[in-house]
This record gives sequence, C-alpha cells and structure tokens, in this order.
Amino acid sequence: KLVKNGSRLVTAWWYSNGSVITIDQIEWRYRMLKGEKPFNLVNITAADEKVLKKEIHTVFAQQHDGMISTK
Repeated sequence: KLVKNGSRLVTAWWYSNGSVITIDQIEWRYRMLKGEKPFNLVNITAADEKVLKKEIHTVFAQQHDGMISTK
C-alpha cells in the first residue's frame, strides 16, 4: 500500500523473463548469470485491491500463460 497526502494506492510487482516469474532477486540474478533470458520488473498499481487483482489476472492471462516457475 502506498499512501501520500491522503491518497492511497495498492501495488504488486514481480520479475519476469517470459518463462519464469519470481519476486526473489537472487533467483533472477542467478538465472541470468547462467545465461537465461533477461528479466524485467513488472509493476501494477491501482486505486483499490479489486482493480489490482483484475489487472494482475489480465496480465497473467495475456502474457504469462504456462510459466515454469513461480515464487
């Protein structure tokens, strides 16, 4: 949750290389050292949790179908 001057936002984030999703920095760094595809930071921010969950579902449905690992 992010709060500033009375405004409140909720956020979710993870790292993804299109094949793997993780929140563990050691994992994505290790995988890149081994030669796997580069990871990107994915961040979704919304005004409330309901909208956030919907957006997360949309992103996963469109871009991360068939992940091999999640943490």
